[in-house]
Amino acid sequence: MSDISPFLFWVNNPDFRLFKDEEPAETQWCQHALPFLAWAETLLERLTHDPAPLKIGFAKWKILDRYCRLYCRVTPDPRAETNLDNHPCIHQALLEIWQKLEDVELQAAIPELEPRPQPALPPKEIPPVPEVEEITGIIIGEAADDDDKPAVSRQ
Repeated sequence: MSDISPFLFWVNNPDFRLFKDEEPAETQWCQHALPFLAWAETLLERLTHDPAPLKIGFAKWKILDRYCRLYCRVTPDPRAETNLDNHPCIHQALLEIWQKLEDVELQAAIPELEPRPQPALPPKEIPPVPEVEEITGIIIGEAADDDDKPAVSRQ
C-alpha cells in the first residue's frame, strides 16, 4: 500500500469535509446600523445611475464621515472593538456598504480608457462685406463701370 492512496481518498471525497458550507442566515441589524444602512442604500442607488470617479470618491468620503459620526454617538456595545461579535454592529454595516461601493466602482467605465470625443469642426468663414464709400447722400450697392449704369442708385 502506498502513502498517496489515503491522501487521494480525502481529496476525491468532498462529502468528508471538516467544515461544510452553510446557508448564511439573514442578518438582524441593530438599531444603530439600520439608519446607516438605509442612508447608504439611497446613496448607492444614486451612484449606480452615474458612477463617475469623482462622485465615487465623494461617496467614500461621505460614508466614512457618516460612520465616524455614528461611531462617536453610540454606546460602546455596537463598536467593533467592544462587542466581540455579539451582534452585527455599525462596523460590519460599514464593511458591507464599502463592498457594494467597490462593486459599483468596478462596474463603472474608466474615463482614461474611453474614446476621446472628436473635436468640433471649425465654423465656415463668412466672406467680409465689401465696404461702401459715401460720397454725397446715401449710396445703395456698389459703384459699377460705365457699362453697368443701373448698378448705382442715388437718393
